[in-house]
Amino acid sequence: MAASALALMGVVASCTPPSEPIVTFPASTGAAVVTDAPNDLRGPLRVRGADLVDADGRTVIIHGVNSVAKSEPFITKVADGRLAGIELTELVRRGYNGIRLGVWPAAL
Repeated sequence: MAASALALMGVVASCTPPSEPIVTFPASTGAAVVTDAPNDLRGPLRVRGADLVDADGRTVIIHGVNSVAKSEPFITKVADGRLAGIELTELVRRGYNGIRLGVWPAAL
């Protein structure tokens, strides 16, 4: 076990950090390509190719969680600012902006 740990430490010590960024973005010549500005989304949303876009044609990225009620009455409960026990304000604080409501086959 100790030999394995020493070998791993040797491998890690011999690694050098990358000389260039791992991810590069094109230089911006105008407005920001990606923004964390407040939501000014204009609906309805639609699919264009592989993208989800708003009424202005801007690509929309949804960061969310799943919510599926797998037992009767098959309805996800929303009460007192909580969705099935998850604090909604905490989700917003962490940058989530969507919830995918699943349908359990037995509910059909």
